[in-house]
Amino acid sequence: MNLSDLSNLQNIPLFNSPYFPLLLVWSLFWKGLALWRAAGNREKVWFIFLFLINTLGILDIVYLILTKPKTGSSNL
Repeated sequence: MNLSDLSNLQNIPLFNSPYFPLLLVWSLFWKGLALWRAAGNREKVWFIFLFLINTLGILDIVYLILTKPKTGSSNL
């Protein structure tokens, strides 16, 4: 990959969208929360999987729902 390849990113409609920063913040928020919980639960496989797969927060939200802590727990 060279610098001329990077200049072609401007031609991708998503990067020119005014919604791109919002999607980025949305995705980073959910990914951070899911990674935090996976690390706290010592779930290495989930941590690696969530770290490598980007789904705009969808997989992260599913993980958070599936691993919902019991009431009274201090874990996110």
